[in-house]
Amino acid sequence: MITARKLLVKKIRIVVAGGDGTVGWMLGCLSDLYKMKREPVPPTGIIPLGTGNDLARSFGWGGSFPFGWRSAVKRYLSKAATGPVCRLDRCFVINIFTSLLIAFDILIHFVQSFKFILLLVAYLGKKKILTLGSILAFIWPK
Repeated sequence: MITARKLLVKKIRIVVAGGDGTVGWMLGCLSDLYKMKREPVPPTGIIPLGTGNDLARSFGWGGSFPFGWRSAVKRYLSKAATGPVCRLDRCFVINIFTSLLIAFDILIHFVQSFKFILLLVAYLGKKKILTLGSILAFIWPK
């Protein structure tokens, strides 16, 4: 038996008015529905109100919003309600070079910190403030 909720979920469509950032944010929220297995994820239409509108343009929604906004809104809503649905894959690109640079930077800071600690221990040792016994007692307490 099909309930009203199931029928609504199958027929609902979302229209996002904004630019690439707004549309990307909304698609990210909708991908959370997919991750939670709350399917079907509703199709999304775009009213391009941003600066670049690359995503809207690539999906055929247009790159800018016309000045005759009343007729344009009606046209976009009609297209969202009756237009074909196409699937969109979402991926994340990990820049391995940047990741290696970050890891190397962390390693350099660690080495510099360790070098500083060794110099401090050597200085304090010369001043008889810190001895090997006190260091070992600190590292390996009873």
